[in-house]
Amino acid sequence: MQKGTLYETRFQLIVNSGYLGRSDGGVQQAISGGARYHPLPNHADAKADKAAACTSAIFSNGGHGGDRQTWHISGTMGEMIMNTPHLSYSSISQLMMCPKQWYITRTYGIYTPQNDHFAFGTAVHRVIQHEVITGWKSTTEVLRQQFDTEYRQAWGENYETCHTAKNYAYFDSLITNELSMTLLRTFTVSESDQIERKITFYAPGVPVPVIGYIDILQDNGVPVDIKTSSTEWTTERAEDELQPLYYLTGLTAAGDDRHAGQFIHLVIQKQGENDCCVYMVQTTRSDWTQQVNNIVRRAWEMMQLQVWWSVDPPVPACGTCPAKAQEICARIKSSP
Repeated sequence: MQKGTLYETRFQLIVNSGYLGRSDGGVQQAISGGARYHPLPNHADAKADKAAACTSAIFSNGGHGGDRQTWHISGTMGEMIMNTPHLSYSSISQLMMCPKQWYITRTYGIYTPQNDHFAFGTAVHRVIQHEVITGWKSTTEVLRQQFDTEYRQAWGENYETCHTAKNYAYFDSLITNELSMTLLRTFTVSESDQIERKITFYAPGVPVPVIGYIDILQDNGVPVDIKTSSTEWTTERAEDELQPLYYLTGLTAAGDDRHAGQFIHLVIQKQGENDCCVYMVQTTRSDWTQQVNNIVRRAWEMMQLQVWWSVDPPVPACGTCPAKAQEICARIKSSP
């Protein structure tokens, strides 16, 4: 495919535009409804990908209020951006960490493959969340059975070849430690929707919502995020995390300010070969909505400008990139 073809190809994404009321008295324009467009040809090679990545977006706004709007976007990334139903903390963080990684993983549908650490973390998350909503009534043996079920499900068909016995030992050390269990039992909720509580909010000037899911929303309104780690979570490390700001912003947007800026990281830390402990790190944030709105706006502007290859991350992020994405990145970089 010739580069000129990509630059000249256009499609129209036609959406219905409405307004979503905001708690601050203003309005946030929202994109809703279906989309019609003339599909672009598939990329033939890395050069075509590079051309599409460098193509700028051209917007033409043809309506107000409930009128129909037509958005003209150039290149396949324009199609993807305007078809994006929402943003999230993870997608924005990846974009800010490495625009190239964000572009490649989404264009080619490449995701980080499952590994044993993630499988263990997923299983522990689900067991804790189940017990939080049921009031921690399960016996030690039932907890073991729950973990086995969730661990197998996390690995799926790869369980037999990929699971490790030490993760069973880690979990067993956790549930047989009375101090750890005493702390875990302090987390309880009254309603099932306080587990994986969905949050949604709009940043001013960004037409799609930001969504997220809180692991546990306590009865006192303080959100909790469960972390599994092999290294210590210090207060400084917790304060550097931006994810709490998104959750606090979502709760505030929903009219729930009971948290007063407080956030808890519930840390399940592996120690040595078969020991595991649990502790919590609580932090208090300020100006969370303003900080998040600024981050989301910058991310959306970067998506519109499509500057994936002209912006280098401040710290190389290749180590976090799936092998297939690294291969594609190298091909595009080496193309003239």
